[in-house]
Amino acid sequence: MIKLEHAVAQDQKKADSLLLELEKYPKRGQTDTLRLYLLSNISFNHNDPDSALFYAQMLTEEALEQNLSKWIFSGYFNQGSVQRLLGNLDLASQNFFKSLEYTQDFSNFNQKGKAYLAIADVYSISGVHQNSVDYYRNAIDIFLQTGDETSLATAYLNIGDEFFSEDQYDSAIYYFEKSEVIFEKINYLTGKAYNLGNLGMVYAKLGQNPQAEVNFNQAVELLQSMEDYYPISVYNGYMAEIYAAQQNYPAAIRYASRSHSIAEKFGFKEQIRDASEKLAEYFEKTGNLADAYRFFKKYAAYKDSLNNLKAIQELADLRTNLEVSQKQAEVELLEKESELNLLKTKRQEVLLYSTGGLFLFAGIIAVGVFKKYRYERKTKQIIETEKDRSEKLLLNILPANIATELKENGKVKARKYEAVTVMFTDFKNFTKASEDLDPELIVQSIDYYFSKFDEIVEKHGLEKIKTIGDAYMCAGGIPIPNTTHVMDAIHAAKEMCNLVRSNPLSQVHRFEMRIGIHTGPVVAGIVGIKKWQYDIWGDTVNIASRLESSSEPGRINISEHTYGLIGDQVACQYRGKIDIKNHGAIEMYFLKENNPDALLTTL
Repeated sequence: MIKLEHAVAQDQKKADSLLLELEKYPKRGQTDTLRLYLLSNISFNHNDPDSALFYAQMLTEEALEQNLSKWIFSGYFNQGSVQRLLGNLDLASQNFFKSLEYTQDFSNFNQKGKAYLAIADVYSISGVHQNSVDYYRNAIDIFLQTGDETSLATAYLNIGDEFFSEDQYDSAIYYFEKSEVIFEKINYLTGKAYNLGNLGMVYAKLGQNPQAEVNFNQAVELLQSMEDYYPISVYNGYMAEIYAAQQNYPAAIRYASRSHSIAEKFGFKEQIRDASEKLAEYFEKTGNLADAYRFFKKYAAYKDSLNNLKAIQELADLRTNLEVSQKQAEVELLEKESELNLLKTKRQEVLLYSTGGLFLFAGIIAVGVFKKYRYERKTKQIIETEKDRSEKLLLNILPANIATELKENGKVKARKYEAVTVMFTDFKNFTKASEDLDPELIVQSIDYYFSKFDEIVEKHGLEKIKTIGDAYMCAGGIPIPNTTHVMDAIHAAKEMCNLVRSNPLSQVHRFEMRIGIHTGPVVAGIVGIKKWQYDIWGDTVNIASRLESSSEPGRINISEHTYGLIGDQVACQYRGKIDIKNHGAIEMYFLKENNPDALLTTL
C-alpha cells in the first residue's frame, strides 16, 4: 500500500538553484529569515538524502540559535522526512515529535496538523495501529477546521491505507472515497493517482481483479505523466500478485519484472527487495531454478539484518546444491536402474523439506520485518505554499526584524525615521454602501481588495501598518530605511488604482477609491501588551491622511514635498494650495494620466 506524504515532489533543479543563492547569504550573527528560507527549501528539495539531512540539520541549528519557532519546526520536520525515507523510523519519529513541540509557538494551527499526519505515518509503518489511527484523526480534526483540503484529503487517504493494512476493507474504502472526492474537486493529480491505485489494491484483496487492473492502469497512466515512478513500481508489484493468485505466472513475471526494473533504475531499495522476492517465487513455480536462485540472492542482499541475511543466503545456497544433486541423480539413474525408486523418493523428500523450510523461514523473516519496512516512499510535499502562507501571516502582525527584537529583548525600542513615505487609501461612500448592501457582500469585497493590497504592498517593499474600517495604511522606508520608498509607494498606489478600476469579479462590489501620499519624518514602535501592533506616529501620518480625504475618486493625491522627491519620474498635475484640517493650506499634486478613463500602468 502507498501513503501520500504531505509535500510536493522533490526538485533537484530547484535545490541546485537555491544552493547558488545560499552562497550570497553567509551565516551572520543577526536574524536572517531569507537564509533560513533557503535552507528549508534546499533540505526539502534535495534528492540526495545525506545532503538533504545536512541542510535540514543546519537549518535547525541556526533557527535554534535565533529562537525562531517557525524555522525550528521546519528544520526538525525536514529531518524527520529524510530519516523516514532512509528507513530510520526511530529518528524520524523523534524529529517529528520535536517539530510538534514548536507548533505551539507560532500562529499556524495547520502546521500542527501536518506534524500529526507525519507522526501517524511513522506509527503506521511501524505497525502501531491504534496510535497511527489516533494521530490521523487528530490531523483530520485540524484540517477540517483550517479548511486545508489538500492536507485533509491526504489524511483521509493515509488512514484508509492504515485500515487496509489491518484488513479492514470497508473502512479503507470509506476513507479512500472521501479523499477521492476532494482530490477530484481540487484536481490534485498525484492524489488522484494514489487514490486509484490504493482502491485497486482493495479490489485485488476482495477478489475483484478486473476492477483492480482498471484502477492500476489508470493510476500508472497518471503517474507516468508526472514522472512519479515509486508508486508505479509498487502498483506493478500488486499486478504481479493478482496474476500469481490466478496462477498466470508469465503475466506475474512480466509485471514483477517491470516493478523490479523501475526500482533498480531509481534506487528504491525496498521495492528491489520485494520485486526480487516475487520473481524468485514465480520463476521457481515455472521451473526456472537458475533465475529463481538469482533473484532470491538479490532479495537476500536487501535484508536489513546481518544474521537473517546469512541464514537466507545459506538457504539460497542449499537450493543450488539441491539443483546440482538433482542433475547428478538423473545421471546416476541411467547407470543404476535398480535403484531408481529409492533415489527418486529420497530426492523428492530432500527437495520437499528443504524448499518448504526455505519458504517457511523466509516467511517468518518477512512477517517480522514487514511492519517496520513496508514500502520506501518517495518524499512528496506540498508545504511550500503553506510555508509562504505562514510567513505572510507572521509578517502581517510584525515586521521580521521587529518580531526578532521583541523575542530577544521582551520589548521594542521606538525609533525615529527622518524620511518615510506614508500612503492612505479609502473607499468613497463606503458608509452608505454598508447600509444599503448585504453585509456578507461588503465583508467579502473588503477582504478581496485588502488581500490584493497586501500582495501589492509586499511586492513593492512597503510595510502594511493597519486597516481602519475601509481605510488601508502602509508606508515605505521602514522598518529598514531605503532610498526607493517614494517611488515604491507611487508604484503600489498605481497598481491599487488599477485593481479597483478593473475589478471584473461579479461577487465583489465596485468601489471608487481615493489615495493620499506624503513623505516626512515619523516615529515607529510597538503598541499593546498581548496583541502587538507595529504602528507609526507624527505629523507626516496626519498629513498623508488629510491628503487622502482631499483627493478625488480614482486619483492619487501627493504633497509638494513628495512631488519634489520624485522629480520628473512621474507626470503630475498641480492642484494649487488646498486647506486641510489643522494644517492650513498645503500645495498638492495629482498623478497625471494621459486618459483619465484609462487604466493606470505600473511604472
